[in-house]
Amino acid sequence: MNLIFDRRRLTMNKKTFNFELKDTMSPEEVIIESGKKIAECTNDMVICNVDVYEGQTKSYVKKNNLWAATEAFNKVEETVDIQDVLGEQSGIDNKFEVFLSVKGLEYYKYRIMFLRYGAIAYPVEVVLNEDIAEAYNGKKQYIYDVDSMEELKTMFETIINTDFCTNLIQSLIYESMRQSRKDKSEN
Repeated sequence: MNLIFDRRRLTMNKKTFNFELKDTMSPEEVIIESGKKIAECTNDMVICNVDVYEGQTKSYVKKNNLWAATEAFNKVEETVDIQDVLGEQSGIDNKFEVFLSVKGLEYYKYRIMFLRYGAIAYPVEVVLNEDIAEAYNGKKQYIYDVDSMEELKTMFETIINTDFCTNLIQSLIYESMRQSRKDKSEN
């Protein structure tokens, strides 16, 4: 293999890099800040929450323990992809769930999305609720890699202003009002 390099392209110096921080907030901070608008517009009847999440953020195949043990016993060889040990190796896995809660319904939540990133905040993986994804982009595509704070803010604001989310939030307001009315009649 004959490789020819252009030396002008290989010269790294301080001008190669930008030292002005553009993405000043982490993904969860962006959603918390943008989500405040929901509480403000609904008189605190509907709140956008961002909490640490421990579960899976994408669909997966769950194996039955008996099947996994049988499969492991029958394996003679295993393919190892070396790419699994290249790239980021921080062991950090930041995962958050973004959901709506309703005043008066203590145990209710409507999950909008998951946020997931490693040690580096951007790009952040966003996994949308399928109905919200369809309202957002007209397709069933629900997994996105979002490259910046501004792009995430725009995405979230577009999502909460879809007809789907507006109608959802309106129905949650009505339920909060029903719960408040019910609580008053019981007292």
